[in-house]
Amino acid sequence: MRYVLLVLLCCARIAVAGDAASCVQLGTTATAQSLKNVCGESIIVFWCHNSSKPVNKGGLCGDNKRYYRLTTMLKPGQVDSNPYSSPLGAHIAYGACFGDYGSYKYTDDKGGYLCKPPKSATKSASTMISTSSGPTEEEACLKAKLLASDSGTPGECACKKHGKISVCKVESSGPKPAVSVINNLKGMLRELAKCDPHDKSCKHSVMSNPGGIRG
Repeated sequence: MRYVLLVLLCCARIAVAGDAASCVQLGTTATAQSLKNVCGESIIVFWCHNSSKPVNKGGLCGDNKRYYRLTTMLKPGQVDSNPYSSPLGAHIAYGACFGDYGSYKYTDDKGGYLCKPPKSATKSASTMISTSSGPTEEEACLKAKLLASDSGTPGECACKKHGKISVCKVESSGPKPAVSVINNLKGMLRELAKCDPHDKSCKHSVMSNPGGIRG
């Protein structure tokens, strides 16, 4: 039983199909960095950067507030370029979902997010896709599985690296897993986030909570 559970939770290192973050192409102009939608569908992009200049401070990642501080919707081929929200030389961390401003929710304060199903999807759909992110692929995968468990039995993780974070997607289908399986997932996520009390460089990760996702 334990072997089967471990196989179920394994993180597959395969490309994320339909990952909206892959639609974002970073570039530069004479005055700013740019974000371009290179896909054929509209996407909502949320990002932040590490510039500490006062004029750009609204874009800092986290800083005792939500991780992503800037948001825009990009139509196919559209470019966003602004020296205040995307300054030259700054590291930009970003995520994206297909759709508009109501198509995503943040799952934690460390860059995790969930892409909602498209409006065309119904509750009777056989499969749903959950997306989450984290500082490691293992943590992002566990978060995505927890989110997927809210609508059905989670499948394997499909993960990609985006800068310093990993983004994982999980398809769920059929009935919700047993409470014991969900609790096991939560326990593994807690163990993964534990810090050695003597390691001052270690920061506790915020746990994903499928029942209380913040928007």
